[in-house]
Amino acid sequence: MIRIACPLPLVLSLVVAAGTVQAQTVEFARATLAGAGASGGSGVAASNWFYSGWRFEVTNGPLHTTDIGGHFSAGFGSTLFGALVRLTGPNDDPDTFTLTSPDVIATTVFPVPGNVSAEVSAPFDVRLDNGWYVVLFGGGAFGASEFGGGLQGQPADSAIPGAQNIITYRQPSHPAGQGGPFLQGTVCRVFVHAVPESTCAADFNDDGVVDFFDYLDFVNALATLDPSADFNDDGSIDFFDYLDFVQAFSDGC
Repeated sequence: MIRIACPLPLVLSLVVAAGTVQAQTVEFARATLAGAGASGGSGVAASNWFYSGWRFEVTNGPLHTTDIGGHFSAGFGSTLFGALVRLTGPNDDPDTFTLTSPDVIATTVFPVPGNVSAEVSAPFDVRLDNGWYVVLFGGGAFGASEFGGGLQGQPADSAIPGAQNIITYRQPSHPAGQGGPFLQGTVCRVFVHAVPESTCAADFNDDGVVDFFDYLDFVNALATLDPSADFNDDGSIDFFDYLDFVQAFSDGC
């Protein structure tokens, strides 16, 4: 293990000297938020029988997602899964309606509102290259409870012009069997937040901000001889990588 001793005053001075850059968040969404706090109303099911979500296109990639979510109706303590699937175009569907195919990039699980509708999101960190995707919500898979609730219906004027309609895939476990895709006329808020991929070398953890956590992550990578610690790309991990990182960190972005 490589041990790098760095006096605390030096570390603090680096933090003060380093410039910070906050990446601007990009939102992909079907609609803006409207009508949160509703105790009833129309909506689109998201459960073990119905996986519902929204297709969108990335044209300004590569990006890194920060969270996914939507405006959900009351679920009384249940949980939902969120899944992101790579598509081949605006009319493509997941290779399997059950989301068991390799085109599923990543999944997460999060609680839904208890008594009234609310906007809920979950952290989500994957790379988005240019192309089409669908974000889907449902229950009974990936650790989510079977009854998830649903996406809350919103006024038509909350829809974002040009955005596709919400889409639903009926699961094989439904009494009527697998079906769809079904395009929904109800407007619901579904969103994916992302930030541009960092081009700043000092942003070591690629979160869009240059701060003390980048320093800590680099030192940890260096101590464990992680390949990412070869900061100067010379094929070896040594003290020169540390010096070069400290210089880049001090310069900021």
